[in-house]
Amino acid sequence: MREILAIISILILILPTFFIPNTSILDSRIIDAAFAESSAWMESEIALPRYLSFIRCLIDKWLTNNYGRDVDEVRLPKTMSTEEWRKYAENEAKSRGIILYSNVTPVRLSRSISANKSQNEVFAGRCRPGAIGVRSSLSVLIISKKGFAEARAKRDYSISVCHPCLYFLIKEAHEKIERELEDLFPKEALFVGVGENYASATSLLRSKLSDLDNKINELLLSIKREYLSKGIEIEFSIKREVSVSKKGKTAELHAVFEFHIEVWDKEVLYWSGSLRKGWYLKNELEFQVKILCMIQEAADKPLIQGKDEPEAKVEPREGPESWPVAPR
Repeated sequence: MREILAIISILILILPTFFIPNTSILDSRIIDAAFAESSAWMESEIALPRYLSFIRCLIDKWLTNNYGRDVDEVRLPKTMSTEEWRKYAENEAKSRGIILYSNVTPVRLSRSISANKSQNEVFAGRCRPGAIGVRSSLSVLIISKKGFAEARAKRDYSISVCHPCLYFLIKEAHEKIERELEDLFPKEALFVGVGENYASATSLLRSKLSDLDNKINELLLSIKREYLSKGIEIEFSIKREVSVSKKGKTAELHAVFEFHIEVWDKEVLYWSGSLRKGWYLKNELEFQVKILCMIQEAADKPLIQGKDEPEAKVEPREGPESWPVAPR
């Protein structure tokens, strides 16, 4: 119905272009009414794309402010206030001689992959698993006056769009990496058996640490491949400090692992004073492991054919060692 009224209003407005109307048939009141009706209708229709643009800028600003921060410090708000838009829209309309009354609900943000197709196109949105679902509602009442004529237009909109940033997948990947690394590192010291002397005990310790290195790299590469297929890229680096010492009849290895993890959505586009591509969160993790190996001294060994086996003389190596991380 509103489309028909709009067409009629436009036809009335362009009549003077083709002929001079007979004032007995068409007076200024009819023209004023057409102007008022057309103005009210157009204002009510453009309210929706204006509101969607405001919401998009609101979320893009949040992304800009949290770019590259620590994942534990960032939490997407469940709601965002749109009161600023209501005040701006009403004041801006007033400056053009239009009375606009609006009722908006706070924007609700959650994990969702459903959206209104036409609204999503205006919003420049994209629905993917892990994207940000946006919900809100907008009601506007437009009062347009021209001369003695007055027209009103009322619209109610239910907003359902998707911001393309894969925020929820980024958070999910970080949580999975931290959880599975925690499961990989033992809570108690590891024992690897008995070495004939300090040198052989150290060899056993290093072998066990090498096995742990391989498991760490296999775990991270597996998670990286899993999320790459979902549109997420994971970058990581590992720093390791190792010390080996001898305490009585025990050789002890202590290793500290420091992880720097970055999880990226490298395809998302958003506005940050200029168009920006890519958004990520980082995480710094530290885990420790202690590995022990008993040393079998010469006096502890059984005699062979009445002869004692000579004791191996190996000076213990103490202090930190820096070993290269297994290749990614």
